[in-house]
Amino acid sequence: MKRTLKLGLVALTAASAAMPLLASQAAFADYAPSSSDVVGTGSDTLQYMIDFMADGNAYGTTGFNTASPHNKLVNIDATADFNARLAFDANGNNGNGNGAAATCGPGSGTTAGTGNIGGTVSVTGPCVLNPTVVLRAGLQGAQRPNGSGAGFKALAGDVTDGTHTLNYSRASGAQHPGTTYGSCGSSTSPCFDSIIVGHENVEMIAANGTTGHTTNAVALTSAQLTAIYSANTTGTNGLGGTGCVTWNEVGGTSTDTIIPLIPQPGSGTRSFFLGALGLANPGSCTVISEENDPTAIGSSAVPADTIEPMSAGRLNMFLGVDGNGKSGGIGGYFLDSTCGFDANTTTGANACGTGTGANYFTNPLAPPVTPIAGAATFPRDLYMYFRDSDINSTTPLEPGGSVNWLRSLFYNPCQNGQTGCVTTTDPEGATVTYGPGGAPYIDTTAGFNAILQAGVSPRDPVATGNFLRGGI
Repeated sequence: MKRTLKLGLVALTAASAAMPLLASQAAFADYAPSSSDVVGTGSDTLQYMIDFMADGNAYGTTGFNTASPHNKLVNIDATADFNARLAFDANGNNGNGNGAAATCGPGSGTTAGTGNIGGTVSVTGPCVLNPTVVLRAGLQGAQRPNGSGAGFKALAGDVTDGTHTLNYSRASGAQHPGTTYGSCGSSTSPCFDSIIVGHENVEMIAANGTTGHTTNAVALTSAQLTAIYSANTTGTNGLGGTGCVTWNEVGGTSTDTIIPLIPQPGSGTRSFFLGALGLANPGSCTVISEENDPTAIGSSAVPADTIEPMSAGRLNMFLGVDGNGKSGGIGGYFLDSTCGFDANTTTGANACGTGTGANYFTNPLAPPVTPIAGAATFPRDLYMYFRDSDINSTTPLEPGGSVNWLRSLFYNPCQNGQTGCVTTTDPEGATVTYGPGGAPYIDTTAGFNAILQAGVSPRDPVATGNFLRGGI
């Protein structure tokens, strides 16, 4: 959620008196959630689902906060960028080709100032700005959690008292906290549950073969992908060859070496994809990139030889289709970052396109990539994690209300012995019985539409099998 902080200013009669007052105020980059807002973070893959659910989007989708509730749903993005990119590219550049650093230092390693993989990041890995974010008003900035693992780690570490900074975390892969955090059921239990909020595939993508964007990619089986992603620069590669896998070893005609991209450590997509291939870790032939970033193929050393696992939901957003594969009205959600906001021009053309009434130049970002025809795909569920004790919390989301934040927004089951339950039809047409208060926002038509607009197939968390106690 990206929100401008609005401050009420006291009008002063003397400009000279106003200057010292204004000069003393702290600067805020984004809205800092209040102590009673609902705050979550985590997976890059799910961030737009909950962004749209919270605030809607520029294409007519409304969100929970559209009605200006007293307490807001605040969804902290994994990356500090509208297009979900890292702040620097793999060569240490700032994303526009400026700078020529071969290595970069900042990152999220265990040693301050080191890179994602525990040391200085080379040109084969992403340079990370290591951005910070204020998770609650009045707190110091903290490192912005980027990925399922980082989000759940932040949520799970926030268990010391009854006042929590984070309410939930997003995850594109199961985090299995039940094996670490003990049994559920106690009001003080540090146990975490999960709900399934969406479903999609992870697909293998490559350059789309159009003029200037050729590819050597051929259909790849799961076994071939295992060989490609486990291969090391030396030794046999599992396909009878030595070193990194070449296209002719998997049925192609080119003798070029395949360049397999892999998301950054801590990514749920990375852990899910490696798990689907039966691998604990990738081989040294893989190249680290920000997850779900199709522009990484174009910036690769040899784009024609590069492949990448990617969230089908995120690719749908680039292509302008919804979770059902239909035109969702977005028409390419992400924008060319060279096209700036023009506060003075409402019409006219420049290199970025034509100004609109909203004073934006809107060139959709459409990287020339596509799923590899006939390649293996990997279906997965998308999760949200929260404290087990929050299900039956007696603290209402809204002043004067009777339903807590979790039941209001995400998960409101009718439990045994509970009175006042509501039976209704969810947006998928299924008959569902909810707890008092009825369907949570995510299960309303508006909530389902928000998830569809993010390219994902929605799931009703109350439906059988979509709640996992202990998160397992």
